[in-house]
Amino acid sequence: MNKIFKYFMMVVVAIAGLSFASCSDDDDNYNVGEFSDGAYLYSSFSSKTFKPEDTQTFSITLGRTNASEDATYELKCDNENFTAPTQVTFKAGQKDVEVPVTCDLELGQSEDVMFTIPTDKSSVYGDDTLSLTIMRDYTWEKVGEANFTDGVFFGLEAVVDVMKAKEGTNL
Repeated sequence: MNKIFKYFMMVVVAIAGLSFASCSDDDDNYNVGEFSDGAYLYSSFSSKTFKPEDTQTFSITLGRTNASEDATYELKCDNENFTAPTQVTFKAGQKDVEVPVTCDLELGQSEDVMFTIPTDKSSVYGDDTLSLTIMRDYTWEKVGEANFTDGVFFGLEAVVDVMKAKEGTNL
């Protein structure tokens, strides 16, 4: 037991020593980088699911670092199931533009889509690509309950809902 405690204390002292050695107050050589004038893409989600009755539209945001004058940026989409404007225009003073995107997915279909702006027009302070996963899911309805027993690991039991797709499939 004493050997374990001795080795444990040695590890604790080594970790404490390394953490103090990694911090330094004499790092005065930080230089601020050059201002990056350009645009960037962002969204409040990375995946979105539409129900059968939902309108298949969503928005992504194109932002920019310099809002002093009017500007237009090219926008590309790599998936033909999605429709987005190919050019986005900013007015002077406008920092962000909500870009509407529509899609036409079949029930149960899931698609990955990537939006890009040209690298020479992008800002180093944001992303020039935005990847999203969009799905059109079924409407699931409860048709019963079942008892689930985990006999492999812990022997836990639970009552789970049995679900069926409302849209008339065999799911």
